[in-house]
Amino acid sequence: MKKLFAIALAALMALSLAAWAEEADAPTDAPAEAAEAAEPAEAVEAGDDATVPLELPDPEEVEALTTEEPAPEPMRIWFEEGFGLSLPEGWVSYTVADADRAAGLKYILGDGSGERFLYIQITPTRIADAEALGQAIEDAEDYAKTGALAFGGQDFVTFIDSAQNASCCATLLGDSLAVFMFTPQTDADFMLTATQVMETYSTL
Repeated sequence: MKKLFAIALAALMALSLAAWAEEADAPTDAPAEAAEAAEPAEAVEAGDDATVPLELPDPEEVEALTTEEPAPEPMRIWFEEGFGLSLPEGWVSYTVADADRAAGLKYILGDGSGERFLYIQITPTRIADAEALGQAIEDAEDYAKTGALAFGGQDFVTFIDSAQNASCCATLLGDSLAVFMFTPQTDADFMLTATQVMETYSTL
């Protein structure tokens, strides 16, 4: 682990993190390649003014943890939090290490190349609505807000973390903050794929 991804927003998030991951259950006929299950992790306590960093695995480390064969065709994945995404042909899911689950990382997906990844982080938050979320991201020195979008009828705030070479989409799921992190954001072709993936977002 070399990179730190500080996605918890100071003073606006409840920073007592608990990562609860189970294999996604599809309401219809979602394929067996659903996101990798994880056991409950111990909560990490932090003060309201703290920022909890999330360590993202290096591509080499994640590549070694591949858990699924590449999908032979586009597939619909439903996650336990009640949202779904359609993933392109060839995408795989990866194991999430215990330390990363403890920091809020729930799922790792990618195109199977070992170079292009989608990290999904879900953490408790005190942020009340999309407007407050947008303001929090604008106020964060490490992020460059790029806009406000809607996917599947859900409000998202988009931003870039240049230090992590990640393009991110953040939204509120009840009392949780969900962040979809696509890396590398300097890969123009992958950013087009990222947009296509997010356009398939929907909730149950």
